[in-house]
Amino acid sequence: MEYSGNFPAETKWTVSHRKALSYQLDQESEQLGTIFDTRFSVTLKKSGDRRHYQRELIGMEAKGWHKGTLASELEKKARLEARLSTNGELENIDGYDSLSSIFKKVEQKSEQYRKELLQNMDTSFFKARLADDWRLLRFLKPGVYKMDQSLNVSELNAHLQTLKIDSAKILTITHSGDKKCLQYQFFYERSDSLNYMIEYVLSHPEENVKYRHYEQNLGLIQGNWRFAVTPTEGLPCYDERSESAHLTLTHPKTKREMKVNLLLYEENSYVY
Repeated sequence: MEYSGNFPAETKWTVSHRKALSYQLDQESEQLGTIFDTRFSVTLKKSGDRRHYQRELIGMEAKGWHKGTLASELEKKARLEARLSTNGELENIDGYDSLSSIFKKVEQKSEQYRKELLQNMDTSFFKARLADDWRLLRFLKPGVYKMDQSLNVSELNAHLQTLKIDSAKILTITHSGDKKCLQYQFFYERSDSLNYMIEYVLSHPEENVKYRHYEQNLGLIQGNWRFAVTPTEGLPCYDERSESAHLTLTHPKTKREMKVNLLLYEENSYVY
């Protein structure tokens, strides 16, 4: 399929976003932790030879253990202004300073993870991650692509600040509503811990508190992220990301092991 990616000078879309955290303890059924459902708008406007980016919250609903402490979701309350560089990079991101009043009200539920969880509220990280998300969305270059075609990610990794991609490939042609979309996928691993998930497992429900004194051995986080974009303009149709990590809890005396699967699912759908 031929991809042009002629991004329009001006456009606007509404994003319906969902993030869900869950876990599975040994062979038990999956336990849902926290769900966020958020809607926000993104507007691109042309000004001279540059395009300006605006993001604004429409509404947010959350339930579960971390509904008031999940910084990666609470950051969507910020109204953002940015601009696109001549090569399409998202830069000069402004607006995250408004989050300081929101984060001051956040009470971390577990003293054990307080310091590490608060690091997730670093606004410089939010800016870097937003710029990286934009790079992944605008990754494809004009050309003709085939199903299952492997894609070179070395140039992409040279610019990414918050994630490193192991591999990528073209998947298939799909549809989103009346839009024909080209789907591609990234694969990656992370070594940093899913602290929010570990805290949830060890704090709630109450019967899990007994595992707090167990030794923790967290394996690599395996992730994949699918994007679907229109072939002519490169506009997003949808994207979905899933991550899983295996946590082993070992009793310090008996050495009895407990296996835990930590799961994250995130999706965005776009309406124009």
